Amino acid sequence: MKNQTLSFRQTIRTLINDKTTRLAILLWIAGIVLVIFLSDNIPFDRPIIEDTSTVTNVLIAQGILFYGILLIFVAYLLTRKRTYVNVEERFPDAKIRQVKNETLGLIIWGALALGLGKGVFDLGLHLHGSIFGVQDQYSIDTQEIFTWVTYNFTMFALIPYVAFRYLGYSNYQFFLVSQNRKNDLLIILAYLAIQLPIDFLYTNFALVEYSADQLAIAIPFSFFIHFFGTALPIMIYLQSLLLPRIYLLSKSYIQTIMFSGLAYASLHLFEYWTNYQTLKTAIISVVFVFLQFFGPGLVKGYLTMRTGNAWVHVWAYHVITPHLSSDTPHLIDLLDI
Repeated sequence: MKNQTLSFRQTIRTLINDKTTRLAILLWIAGIVLVIFLSDNIPFDRPIIEDTSTVTNVLIAQGILFYGILLIFVAYLLTRKRTYVNVEERFPDAKIRQVKNETLGLIIWGALALGLGKGVFDLGLHLHGSIFGVQDQYSIDTQEIFTWVTYNFTMFALIPYVAFRYLGYSNYQFFLVSQNRKNDLLIILAYLAIQLPIDFLYTNFALVEYSADQLAIAIPFSFFIHFFGTALPIMIYLQSLLLPRIYLLSKSYIQTIMFSGLAYASLHLFEYWTNYQTLKTAIISVVFVFLQFFGPGLVKGYLTMRTGNAWVHVWAYHVITPHLSSDTPHLIDLLDI
């Protein structure tokens, strides 16, 4: 797979025959059955989804997953003439023990950073109101926002990047250098063309309700905080550092992309809408975090592993859409811009 392309039929056969795929499907079904069995209604508030029925929210999660699969198929079509990324060539001197130690260190660091952010600052990888809207009676100020940006950027991007640069790794090994700028740009533009109209429909064209003066302030501010507060941290920590090492350990593109979905969901366990007050609400929250974020994580992983350029997912499927397009109205309301 490293230096050749696969036909669509070969790709599907490889995917179906992979044990990781079958395990993911079984766990997905088990999660759905579990939350439906536990409660008729979800125990958390996501304002944009007005219906709190568990079944309705499960169906929405299926839509998110299938939408992610569609986006992966689009990327597959656009990259079908590209050879697969040769990860081993980027790490010619890699030793398995060293890779294992680095991977374990990254996972421990991520868990500590996530726990510390939640325990000390009540922070997650998304701002309050992100994607699902602002909850009633909630307020936030710019100081809290900049604390969120500074913490996530420092813990998930700056420190890991500097540490691995100190160890001698290059931006090429971080998957931060494009090998095909024309095709990378084509993917980005195609994704934006598909997603921006959907985002505007999802938010009922909320951006058009605000004045030009409000948007002139809110759009650059939204771009800045979402780029440094969530897009860059996810790119460096997960896509640039963890994914290449997972591939070196597994030797499997499918397992690496599945790991991307799993890890991306895990990084969002402390979303503002989750409810950990009881064991029951905690189980439901964890399942819905994975139902919500596993699909997007697959897309990000596929884009990175297929292009060898982690920047592609940032511009195609993170900072501009959904955050800039969907979350800017929430910022205007939260900060009363």
